[in-house]
Order: sequence, then C-alpha cells, then structure tokens
Amino acid sequence: MNYAEAEKFVLDYLHKNLATTIHYHHVFHTENVIKSSERLCLLEKLDEESSLLIKTAALFHDTGFVTQYEKNEPVGAAFAEKHLPTFGYDTTQIEIIKDLILATDTSKQPQGLFHKIIRDADLDYIGRADFFSISQLLRQELLEHGKAIKLVEWYALEKEFLENHVYFTDAAYALRNKGKLNNLEEIKALLRESSGNHGLIDMTDMNAQILGEDRKHLVSLLGRTSLFKSADLKLLEHIAKVVDRIHLKENEPLFKKGDAGESMYIIESGTLRVHDGSIIFAVLKVGEYFMKLLSSIIPRTASVSAASDAIILRIGEKDFFSLLGSHPSMNRMLMKELINRLRNQNNAVVDEYKSREQKLTELVELRTRQIVEEKKNVEQKSRELELALKELQETQRLLIHHEKMASLGQLTSGIAHELMNPLNFVNNFSAVSLNYYRKFLTSPPTKKLRNYARILLATSNESPCMALERVKL
Repeated sequence: MNYAEAEKFVLDYLHKNLATTIHYHHVFHTENVIKSSERLCLLEKLDEESSLLIKTAALFHDTGFVTQYEKNEPVGAAFAEKHLPTFGYDTTQIEIIKDLILATDTSKQPQGLFHKIIRDADLDYIGRADFFSISQLLRQELLEHGKAIKLVEWYALEKEFLENHVYFTDAAYALRNKGKLNNLEEIKALLRESSGNHGLIDMTDMNAQILGEDRKHLVSLLGRTSLFKSADLKLLEHIAKVVDRIHLKENEPLFKKGDAGESMYIIESGTLRVHDGSIIFAVLKVGEYFMKLLSSIIPRTASVSAASDAIILRIGEKDFFSLLGSHPSMNRMLMKELINRLRNQNNAVVDEYKSREQKLTELVELRTRQIVEEKKNVEQKSRELELALKELQETQRLLIHHEKMASLGQLTSGIAHELMNPLNFVNNFSAVSLNYYRKFLTSPPTKKLRNYARILLATSNESPCMALERVKL
C-alpha cells in the first residue's frame, strides 16, 4: 500500500475541486481526522496495517463533498474504490476502507473498533480548544447551503449535541472528554448571558418529552444498582446527565486485559462476560456495575466483552470524582458499598479456602489409601519376586550340575576310546603272535632257518611273528 502517494493525490484533488462554499469539510478537516485517527490507533494498540487502513479511510471520507453535499458517504466510498488500486490496495483492503467511509454517517451506529475509531477521529475537535472557531466554520457552511441558524440557536444546538455525544473508544474518552465538558460549560455560560436565552425552550421542546422519558429510565436503572439504591433523586438525576452510552455487539470487547481504565460502567441492557482469554470469571447482567478508576496505578486485570448485544452506561473518572465532591452522600454510599464488597470477597475467599481445604483433605486421604494399597502390592510383588528368584537359582544349579555330568561323560568316553584302540591292537596281534609262535615250536626247524630268522629279527622292524611268517613264505 502506497499511502504517501494516495495522500498526495487526495489532498491535491480536494484543494482543486472542493467548492468555495465548503468551509468546515475542507482539506484542513481531512488532515485533522487523519492525525486523530493515527493517534487513536496508536493508543488502541492497533497493528500497522489496520492503522493504515483507518488512515486511508479518513483520507477519502470527505471526497464525496466534491460531488454532493447531502448523503455524500457512498460517493466517497465509490471514489476510493475507483482510485485505490492505483496505489497498491487489494480488493479486501478496499472493501474495509469503503465500509469505514460509510461508517462516518452519524445516523448509523458504529460496529466494531475500526468504526468507533474513525467516528471519534471525525469529531475530535469537539474536545479541543479550537472547538468554537471550527464550530463557526460549520455554521457558515450550513448557511452557504441554505440553512441559516442564529448564533444563539446555534449554541443551543451545539449544547444539545455535546450533551448527547458519546465517545466510542476509551482512548478518545480519555483524550478529549474533559475538553468536551469544558466546551459544554462555556456554551452554557454563553447561553445564560445571551438575551435570546428565552427562545431556547422552543428549540428543545421537540425532544423534551423523549429526553425526559430517557432520563426517567436512567434514574430508575441507577436506583436499582447496589451502589446507588439509597441515593436521593437529585443525585440520580445528576448521574443520568453525565453518563455516556456505549453500544456493543455480541462478542465485541469493551476493553482488554492490560488496557488503561478510568471509568465506571453500568449495564443498561444485555450481558457482559469478564474473562482472561477463554477462561470466564463472571457474567454481568442488567443493573450490575464495575469500575476501574486508578488507571495510572494498576492496569486492567481482565478483559470484558459482550456476551450478547448490550448497552453500557459509562461515567468517566472526572465526572465520578466530581460527583463525590458535589454530593457528600455519595461518599458514604461508596464507602458502604466497598465495605460490603470487601466483606463479600472475604466471605468468598473463606468459602473458597474451606472448599479447597476440604478438597485437599480428600485428596490426601485418597492418596494415603493409594499409597497403602501400593505398599501392599509392592510387598506381594516382592514375595513373588523372591520366590521366583529362588526357583531360578535352583534351576540354575540343576543346569550347572547337568552340564558338569555331560562334560564328564564326554571326557570319560574320549579316554575310554583312546585306551581301547591300542589295547585292541595289542590284543589282536598278541593272539596272532602266540599262534605263530606255537606253530614255530611244533615245526622241525633247521639250524639254517633259525639263524636266518635271527638275522631278520636283528635287521627288521617287523615283529618276530611277521618276520618268521615272511621267512616261512
């Protein structure tokens, strides 16, 4: 995405093509919205691509004023769709930017954090010191387009607008709400000093009945909360005037763990869940409240998201402490509520401790039984192993004995074989020698034959019997 080139193109386009009757929705307003959106994205800790998409939407959001004054948001979205591909924006990014441009229509309720950031950025000036000068540029622009409004009437309209205006993001609330309230007080002072102040009643009569019913509803709701149930009507009406409304869609976060916190919240409708990731700590319903007013000391320790579509009433840190200063009874109610909460938390901690102690005792008993059972099993296994070892040792002893006997048998057999061979030879030839000797003794030998036999015996290696046999032959 080449945002730098896109910014140069759009600002140049607005400079050249915006009508001279456009005083408020001019280039300087676009530049202010871009800076404000960039600041809010940083405070809300958005990633680089998301921040760039919101900045681009802020850049293009008033380009429709070149073509038409009323209902110009769709024209601006179409202009962005036509030119953004030139600057490297893909189809998905362009659809997000178009949706954000359409979300600047104040008649629509913002959906999601991106919508809320660009809506807060678009009205950043109402909490700044230059509010009155910019406000007069808007009045002059409306005059140029056929809507003439007297100064006193204009201040009355601005007063009503500021009283009903809500910052949608915590970042914008922390940054600009104090300035907005200061501007509102200054407008009220101007109206009180104005000679035409009596005409204000006529202008507000149109909405007086609706506003009155809404205030009654808020007073009734506040009176049902545990903190304000003993408050007097004056205090409840004062609170009803300073609360802002926040609209949340299902699963949309009100704030995240670790974010700064400086507000008190009361649930007007729907339900909220307090959680850390997927772990849900509590579910809050209509009339319940929660607060975090020491943001500089301790960050939020859990996230809060809408479990269903919900409307939340918000009382800012400054307004809350202002109520404490102007209504001493609120100090007593707050102290009483804090004591009750601490007592309830202590009871909850004690109950949780007892429950955990009981569970721990049960676990210890169970583990003890398991250890005793395992000990018995080990002893049984030990006896079995000891018996098996004895059997193994006996078998080993028998095997060694058998091996020894087998080796002795083989040795004996070898010795017998080695002895029998020469004995058989001696035995056989002794019998032959004895036979021939007997024949020799019984035959009538001559002296010559005996002499010849002695010569042969003396010179031959053969046995006497063999020699005599050969001589005989």
